[in-house]
Amino acid sequence: MYINYLSILTLLIFYREAIIELKDRTGSSRQAIKKYILSKYTLTESVAIKQINLALKRGLDQKILYCPQGHS
Repeated sequence: MYINYLSILTLLIFYREAIIELKDRTGSSRQAIKKYILSKYTLTESVAIKQINLALKRGLDQKILYCPQGHS
């Protein structure tokens, strides 16, 4: 359980970095964020996508991330 929590925190840091680097003034899409993370870091795509989605969900639930248009 502790290892999963650390990986979620790491992915949230990746999310934050992706949002900052993409510099989209109206916000960054999930697809753009996933593409950025997968291109910048060496992750297994099938496993990474599941973990990225989980990190996004937890970030939204804990109010670390903000989705202005609701969950999609």
